[in-house]
Amino acid sequence: MAAGIPVAAASDNVHDPFHPFGRGDLLQIGLITAYGAHMGSPADLRTLLRMMTVVPAGILGLRDYGIAAGHTADFVILDAGTPDELFTMMPDRRWIYRGGAWLKTAAPPAGWELPELAAEWARYGSHGL
Repeated sequence: MAAGIPVAAASDNVHDPFHPFGRGDLLQIGLITAYGAHMGSPADLRTLLRMMTVVPAGILGLRDYGIAAGHTADFVILDAGTPDELFTMMPDRRWIYRGGAWLKTAAPPAGWELPELAAEWARYGSHGL
């Protein structure tokens, strides 16, 4: 990374000889990467999040990636307030939105602080979850 080479963190190993405990959880892979690469500082955790999101998107040459008008709204909401909390608590609650629909929730939401999010959840969030 210091030399400008993009480095991503990912894995496709789920319950196989390479990672018998793998469960398809990118956050788990991020934590394992943090341990293996000694990335524990607050700045490192933010770098690690980029290694799991924008860096792989760049390596794959994905177009229309990121938050901007006109881009597809595919995202994951994790139940954490900071990257430090995210990697410390490894929250189970996640909300996944892709292709115009909510795909999965791990648990019902505790509630949304922003009225706009509460209204959207009430409108779309409970369908098929």
